Order: sequence, then structure tokens, then C-alpha cells
Amino acid sequence: MGQTRFHFTAGKAEADRIFAALDAAFEDEGLPLALLEVDEANDIHEVSLYADGDVDAVAVRINGILADLGLPKQVEREALPDIDWVARSLEGLK
Repeated sequence: MGQTRFHFTAGKAEADRIFAALDAAFEDEGLPLALLEVDEANDIHEVSLYADGDVDAVAVRINGILADLGLPKQVEREALPDIDWVARSLEGLK
């Protein structure tokens, strides 16, 4: 089973606050978290959190954190394929 990427966009100040809150909340689980500047001129930043297992519970936690911050966002989900990237990269060496 592959991972699920939860993601949404925000301005830099909001994205930084949300990133810090998600980082603290999911630190024990070690879930990967990313912050990407999508469009500097328009102040669009994307926050992503990658999870597997009970992704519905993760979604509830993310939305709860956003609500606690007073920064509700439309959180999107993307199912990522389960790919063995090491094997795939070695295919090019044959």
C-alpha cells in the first residue's frame, strides 16, 4: 500500500505557522512534512504531509490542528503509488 500525501496552499506566514504546528504534532510518528514555495510573486506556499496506515485519522488530526490555529484550509489527498525507487533507478543502469 502506498502513501497518501495531504496538501494545501497558504501564504508564507500561514504556511510557516501550520508547518511548525504539524511538525510538532506528528513528530513522534516521524511522518514526512514538506513546505514548498510555489509562487513567490503571489505568496503561494504548499504544505504537504505524507502518511500511511490510518490516513483518515491523520486527516482528522490535520483538520483539527488547522481549526485550532484558526486557519481552516481545503486539505487535498493524493494517493501515491507504491514504487521501489531503488529497483527502478537501477533499471536504467542495465
